[in-house]
Amino acid sequence: MKSGSNRRSSFWFLAAVLVIAFLVVQFLILAHGVQTNAVLEIDTRLMKWARSITHPGLTDIMLFITWLGDIEVLTAIAITVIAILLLKRHWLESVYFCCTAALTPIFNSGLKNWLKRERPDVERIIEAAGFSFPSGHTMGAIVIYGMIGWLIGRQLASSPRRWAVGAAAVLLIALIGYSRIYLGVHYPSDIMAGLAAGASLLIISQLLLRGIRGLLDKP
Repeated sequence: MKSGSNRRSSFWFLAAVLVIAFLVVQFLILAHGVQTNAVLEIDTRLMKWARSITHPGLTDIMLFITWLGDIEVLTAIAITVIAILLLKRHWLESVYFCCTAALTPIFNSGLKNWLKRERPDVERIIEAAGFSFPSGHTMGAIVIYGMIGWLIGRQLASSPRRWAVGAAAVLLIALIGYSRIYLGVHYPSDIMAGLAAGASLLIISQLLLRGIRGLLDKP
């Protein structure tokens, strides 16, 4: 029985490593495309398509959705979740959530300053400071809402409910990414890079959590 459990753990660890490798390669390809302007033409076309349908009502919705990815909102959500975990005495999960949430903007800032891509030169609905690549909103959203989805999902006994929670988290993250393109503050490649970087960080933090928990559970 223990051997079967070890095989499953090894399989999921290998799968996670392969996914991380794929995401890192995807990010590096996008970064190279940004540095050489190879993605600019397709970025411009996709951005034009994404912004082809504008309406005051839709703009209000996009403004609300993008607000859900603001660093102030994500920080408030993270503090609330950490407080709940501490009250429930989930010490390891609270440290995991705190460290991953705190590392995300630092990691994002480092990547932005490495590539120094300027914001799209279009008529923007809102203004945004700093560099464009990768999207901080998208990266923060996939980390914070991804961790929340995982925490909620592990409390649910029903697989359909876990899938529903996961689907809701994915939809929210995708909408936050789209809202940044719609509002004119990011290229599509910025969003894709934010997803790749954020997902990599999320998976790595999960692997570390599982490893630490395994060490603590050893007799």
